[in-house]
Order: sequence, then C-alpha cells, then structure tokens
Amino acid sequence: HCPTPPSCHAAATGPFSRQTGEAVKALLRRLQALQGERAEAYRLFEEGHRAYLSSAPHYDFPRYRQLVHEITVAFSGISREVLCIAGQLRDELARPDLAQHLARLQEREQEKLQLVSARLGDNTLHMGFIYSFHPLS
Repeated sequence: HCPTPPSCHAAATGPFSRQTGEAVKALLRRLQALQGERAEAYRLFEEGHRAYLSSAPHYDFPRYRQLVHEITVAFSGISREVLCIAGQLRDELARPDLAQHLARLQEREQEKLQLVSARLGDNTLHMGFIYSFHPLS
C-alpha cells in the first residue's frame, strides 16, 4: 500500500486541473524529502563502515551487521515509496513523463549503490537493496 499525501485524494479528472497540479507538487516535495533521507542513509552507512574498519583488530561485526540491516530497511522503505509515487504519477495523475523520470532515478540509485558497495567492499549491503529498487512484476 502506498502512502498518499492528502492532496492526492482530491485529484480531479483533468490532467491540467489545479487539484491535479497540487497533487503532483505534493508528490514531488515528498520525493525531494525521500532523496534527503536516502542521502542521510548513505552518510550513516559510510560513517558506520569507517567506524567498523577503525575497530581493527577486534572488529565489532554484530554492530556493523545491525547497521547494515537498519540501512537496508531504510533504503527499502524509501525505494518502495518512490515506486508508489511513480505509480501515482503514472496511473492517477496522468503524468507518465514524471513517472519515467522516477524510474530512471531508481536505476541511477541502484547504480550508485553498486558503486558505493564496491568501493567499501561490502556486497552485503548491495544484495540487501537490490530488490528494493524495482517493483516485482
């Protein structure tokens, strides 16, 4: 189930109506907030990874594993919500152009995750997120 901003409930029938425009704006503001959350999750992961490496030679793997789990949950939730926003834009608000942009955004985010995971040498993180970027269809 997709969380829906209140303004989306009132979407009008015409693609250029004022209500539809407000609904689109609300979804795009939510997308912007989600991207901020995503950036923060990356920051926390990189910070945690540095802390894990600096704990050598007595690595605190259980704590690191918990961090990876929490970041995975956060990314999964963000990605699900972005996919929901894309679906609302495409199906309810007659904006397939914006939905396509979000699909490309998800692809770029998946590529970024692969690069960050490779740079940090952590495929666990990548594998945890891989299925959260695309809908299962």
